[in-house]
Amino acid sequence: MALKGANILAGLAIGIGGGLLAPLVAPILKPFGRSILKAGLAATDQAKVAFAELSERTGDILAEVRSEIEEERNSTVQQPKPKARPDGDKNHRAAI
Repeated sequence: MALKGANILAGLAIGIGGGLLAPLVAPILKPFGRSILKAGLAATDQAKVAFAELSERTGDILAEVRSEIEEERNSTVQQPKPKARPDGDKNHRAAI
């Protein structure tokens, strides 16, 4: 039970001390905080650009693959199927 009261007093002391010191420390920490925010915004902007480039490259590759698939479909449709031999041997290729 004695520890509970000591914890409450310690918490109150830290809270009151922080409230009193905040106006004194804020002008010192403000430039540091601003520089951290600037760095974070710069990193976010760079990440957005990188993801946009990645998305564009991926879209280009997907378009190429779709085009290749479509060309393959069209070429298989246009090629005539080999005719079966009259003797019924479908696995034997005709002499060229």
